[in-house]
Amino acid sequence: MCGRYVIAKATSDLMPDLLAGLGTLPDDFNVAPTTTVPVVRTRHGERELAQARWGLTPSWYPDLKKRPQPINARVETVATSGIFRRPFAQGRCIVPAYL
Repeated sequence: MCGRYVIAKATSDLMPDLLAGLGTLPDDFNVAPTTTVPVVRTRHGERELAQARWGLTPSWYPDLKKRPQPINARVETVATSGIFRRPFAQGRCIVPAYL
């Protein structure tokens, strides 16, 4: 299924400077959309390891039970596409993944 990826010990080994001091990542060899995953974000100038839902829920969508499940964005249009424009500009984080 599209949108799946892997979190493994090797992920921490690939990004030692980025993940230094943030703890270890739990292994998950089948991360699917809607799973809670670790992300690296900056809050108040400090880098932190936080938990987030893998996927995008548009803030303007009225019915969250029947929400669209956008997981793919084209690099050519992500900054101008209606569904991705605001999250791309304001809601960035780093998703540690091993591909």
